[in-house]
Amino acid sequence: MRIVDHRGASVRRTRRRTLAAFGLTLTNSTSIVVRGILGRLDAEDFARVIPRWSRQVFDVSQTTLEVRGREHVPDTPCVLLSNHRSLLDVPAIVLAFPGRVSFVAKEELRSVPMFGRAMARYGIIFVDRAHRERAIAQLAAAGEALRAGTSVWIAAEGGRSKGVGLGELKKGPFHVALQLAVPIVPTWIEGTERVLPSGALRSVTGQTVAVRFGPPLPTEGVTRGSLGALMQQARSALLALADP
Repeated sequence: MRIVDHRGASVRRTRRRTLAAFGLTLTNSTSIVVRGILGRLDAEDFARVIPRWSRQVFDVSQTTLEVRGREHVPDTPCVLLSNHRSLLDVPAIVLAFPGRVSFVAKEELRSVPMFGRAMARYGIIFVDRAHRERAIAQLAAAGEALRAGTSVWIAAEGGRSKGVGLGELKKGPFHVALQLAVPIVPTWIEGTERVLPSGALRSVTGQTVAVRFGPPLPTEGVTRGSLGALMQQARSALLALADP
């Protein structure tokens, strides 16, 4: 399924379009924060603004988005477990996922002007990865989102992937899923790093991003003693999606 189609766009390395994407992020973030301050912010605003912003980012970067495996996504809340390559991963997931989804993000993003406040109002779960005990406590917010009917996207490695493969999986996402007995949906994101590499100011137009969802891994009845087996199952499922 092709969600955004910019096939045929020329391949160019550009700083202007990167700055335009950041400008769109700032504009939409400001809108959310201002409406929140005025007491006019509700769920419908998020349902409108976040997908609109995500589409704008793909359009301004002239990036095509292809999605496969949507039929695997359950109707009930789930934990999306995926690799993490680029800032473009967030709008890719927003557009690809057929439902309301929140995110786990690093604590440092909370301090980004306007953007951090907008993320907090949206329900983004900030985690201090440098302090394990605090991070575990903060992940409890993911459980609250799931109870409220919102699925949660969590990076399998706890942050951006290093290299092209898949590093060690973190236990946090699995503990959250087991606690609430919600399924884990293996998810693979491919190509975002070609559009906007980590730390780069120049983006590359004319690229294709793919999001692939795999069959959900049930957690109901799974005990903490079986956590290692579940993590290995998830790892195998992610690698299978990486090499379809």
